[in-house]
Amino acid sequence: MASNPTPQTLHDIGYQILQKYARAPRPSDPDDIDGVLHNTRLLMRDLLLFRTLHEGVKSGDFGRPEELFGIFTLFFCGAGARNYCAEFLHFLQNMHMVWTPDFANVMRDNMLINMSGRGDIGPVSMRTLSTPSSSFSLVSKQFYVSRGVRASWDELSNISPASHIFASLKKTFRTTIGVGYKGLSHTDPDTSPLVRRVAKAAAEWSLLTRAENLPPRTVKKRTVDAYLTGLERMGQSSKNPLKDFHMKRRKWLEQGVVMEPEEDDIAPVVIVFEPETEPSSDEV
Repeated sequence: MASNPTPQTLHDIGYQILQKYARAPRPSDPDDIDGVLHNTRLLMRDLLLFRTLHEGVKSGDFGRPEELFGIFTLFFCGAGARNYCAEFLHFLQNMHMVWTPDFANVMRDNMLINMSGRGDIGPVSMRTLSTPSSSFSLVSKQFYVSRGVRASWDELSNISPASHIFASLKKTFRTTIGVGYKGLSHTDPDTSPLVRRVAKAAAEWSLLTRAENLPPRTVKKRTVDAYLTGLERMGQSSKNPLKDFHMKRRKWLEQGVVMEPEEDDIAPVVIVFEPETEPSSDEV
């Protein structure tokens, strides 16, 4: 490669790498394609998409997440997450068909916020708009429990509006006693050794290559491409999520019929919390 490659050269090289190592399977691919290579390519593609989403949010560049909305809509459709798919369709409908361009830009500008409110501590780390409510809820719960009060959620709802005051008091208290509100000497960790270990393991296990003279490797379960599955479902004549969305939206607009949440095909995630136990005499 030339010592001073042009932007187009770098783009072409990146495209070749994506096609070789992170290309999603196509309907034209043979059925006996190597199972390990199939699953690894899908994993690499999905990780790159979520990396793009993460970096776009963190840097405050809403354009990058917006470009992925259509892809994630198909992902949720293919995975059987009907409600998330409907929410994305509703947002995209408003963004491109209902709202005026000026109002759509207002919505774009308010999707990501800088929670610290500071720009003097290095690169700004933006968050999605839903993050502050979660943070304030956590502050309220911590304050609630620290007072030893476990009476009812009504009291918690009463003190929640003062969450921003708690945060300000914590900052003032830390400054008064000489503890930094946020460290200024933090440096990003060097993850290059971990990257080299992963690359070495991928080479040893031939995760991204296939020997031409060996039979295709089989896997216990071939990963389903949720994007491709969602694309196929959007083109179905029956049980088409896009057609169902437009039908329900029309009933809502013309008849006032509420768009009820749908039952997802994907199994819900069950989180089991271990019950609190009293410490034993040995632990005390």
